Amino acid sequence: ILTHDTLYAMIQPAMQIAPGEFEEVLGYLAAILVVGGGHVRAFHTSVLDFMASTARCGEELYSSSESVHSLMAKRSLEIMEDGTQERLHKPMPLPGLKFNICDLSTSYLRNDKVEDLEDRISKNVSSELRYSALHWFTHIIRSQHLKTDEASESKQLPMMVDRLLRTTRLLFWLELLSLLGELRRAAKILMSIQQKNSVRIYLLCTSTAH
Repeated sequence: ILTHDTLYAMIQPAMQIAPGEFEEVLGYLAAILVVGGGHVRAFHTSVLDFMASTARCGEELYSSSESVHSLMAKRSLEIMEDGTQERLHKPMPLPGLKFNICDLSTSYLRNDKVEDLEDRISKNVSSELRYSALHWFTHIIRSQHLKTDEASESKQLPMMVDRLLRTTRLLFWLELLSLLGELRRAAKILMSIQQKNSVRIYLLCTSTAH
């Protein structure tokens, strides 16, 4: 399930679609998508099964699961790096990962002691940045980068992961997940990168990408 804003942020750069056109397209897809409460999801899992089969949906509509996850991983990393310039409902651009993203007056208070933390998160952290920070790693794993090179996005992923994990941006990512109450997720991701051979090999690809 994605919010309207997140879905738009994920597809806008590739499709160059205006907000009004995006809402119109969602309206046309009402038979297969549930659109409501600011969220978008498939009406039924059979829709996803249909789209995942060239025999059923045809070559023009088909996109492999790996290529979709490659695109989502790339956009997630881009949003964390650069923020979002074109937004659906809020025209003001919002940043990507940065130091003290919620503009807290002090770092000495526990998160649960910051009275207006939720308001600060809502104001300063876009829904697409929240999604990207939480799910970029899952999309990379499911893109099966080491097993397929069909998606052009996959060729850019090593350098983008390198810029996230080998710079101060890693600290900004940890800060954001702490604010979201998701530090355990961060720990699991970092442990997976350290322990899983497939991920370790993937990250080593960065040395050939420079």
